[in-house]
Amino acid sequence: MVRDLQPGPNRTTIGRCAKAYTGLLFQRLELINHSGVGGGLTVHDDLARKLAVVLTAVRDKLPAEEICRRYGIERRTYYRWRRELTRAGLVWLQRRLAPQPAADPVVGDLERQKAELEQRILELERSKIIWELRYKLLRWRLEGTGDTRVQKIIADINRLLPERIEEGV
Repeated sequence: MVRDLQPGPNRTTIGRCAKAYTGLLFQRLELINHSGVGGGLTVHDDLARKLAVVLTAVRDKLPAEEICRRYGIERRTYYRWRRELTRAGLVWLQRRLAPQPAADPVVGDLERQKAELEQRILELERSKIIWELRYKLLRWRLEGTGDTRVQKIIADINRLLPERIEEGV
């Protein structure tokens, strides 16, 4: 039942979905009322009557006694119809708010491959950073020796390496 829902972070989302569901029911009810015999939307008359009674009570905020008198039904019948439609609405809300699984196996496979590629990219970025740090540490130690042969080798390496490693980007 609706009153069993606990207030929480999704309260506004549930409220919006409930309003959308009620609006959808009103639209369907109007389509039912305006569709003629042999054309338009066909829905079982019993469901159309239940929707008309319960939605009129909700829309006009009428007490149960007046609704029952207006439509010629018993109070327990009205409450049973309201309970049935409320349960159907909660099922609709649960389906609407539930995370949707990937309908197509290809989409699921692509999402899995995407996650694997993102993980591999992160690993490569980490290893690149580690290798750049090792290079800079080695270069710093070798430059500190003062040996001319080492200085010449470092100069040759600097010409061959891309500039971004030298700049530390």
